Amino acid sequence: MSMLKQLGYGLALLVALAGFLWIQHLRLEMAEAAQASAESRATQAEQANLDRQHIIDTLTHTLQGERDAQRQLQTVQADLRREIDVRKARLKELEDENQTFKDWAAGQLPSAARQLRQRPTLTGVSAYRQWLSGSDSLHPVPDQPHP
Repeated sequence: MSMLKQLGYGLALLVALAGFLWIQHLRLEMAEAAQASAESRATQAEQANLDRQHIIDTLTHTLQGERDAQRQLQTVQADLRREIDVRKARLKELEDENQTFKDWAAGQLPSAARQLRQRPTLTGVSAYRQWLSGSDSLHPVPDQPHP
């Protein structure tokens, strides 16, 4: 082989080796950029997970507080129901004890009280106004000296 041919092959080999090294260098830079990007995404994902965990903890705490408040309200409601039952029983006892009260409660209302509860069937404002103006009005009692 001639020297020129060997020099050409050597030069081609050096160019190929330089190209190979350059490509490897570019691949390494791309791998490092991809790794940095992946690390950045991992950091962001960890931060997002921490934020979500904080929200979950807050909601769990709020839910526990709501459940405690609900239990407390149910206890108060049960206490109030018991108190109502005790009062009803006491009223029933008093009603059964006092025959005068029992007779009074069983009787009819006085006629004046019954008249207060009697109203005609009214339709509209004008009918109500007419009923009011046509009913017996109350007159003021004249001033009397106080003893």
